[in-house]
Amino acid sequence: MKQTKSIPHLTVTAGIIRKPNDEVLIAQRPAHGLLGGLWEFPGGKQEKDETLEECLIRELREELEVHVIIKAPFGVYKHAYTHFRVTLHAFLCEIGDQNPQPVEAQALRWVEIPNLAAFPMGKIDRQIARDLQKLEPIRNEEESIDNL
Repeated sequence: MKQTKSIPHLTVTAGIIRKPNDEVLIAQRPAHGLLGGLWEFPGGKQEKDETLEECLIRELREELEVHVIIKAPFGVYKHAYTHFRVTLHAFLCEIGDQNPQPVEAQALRWVEIPNLAAFPMGKIDRQIARDLQKLEPIRNEEESIDNL
């Protein structure tokens, strides 16, 4: 009987970093490697004995040279690639007035949520962008009511 090889599973985090004007930060993946050149919400792989929050704080410090404040969980996203599976935990975050640097990314961009569709992304990041866009009409309606 042939033994089946198990598919590796990665747990990763991503930060949805928002400015008060509702722009979010996206990073362009390095041209070489998996999903090269696509845009993503920054974050990375969880290390052994590290909480999800510790992972995200470490990854954003390494990738963007910022200290992030995690405000709330946003969602859990799963995807299977041909050689591995991923579970991504997204969090809403703030960085205050720090200026992120593209340490590991080709580029960084602040983008208004409705404009995220214009940036090529992998499946998980595209789903996060769609979920953010679903929240925008609700938030805008609340602001309109507050202004009455």
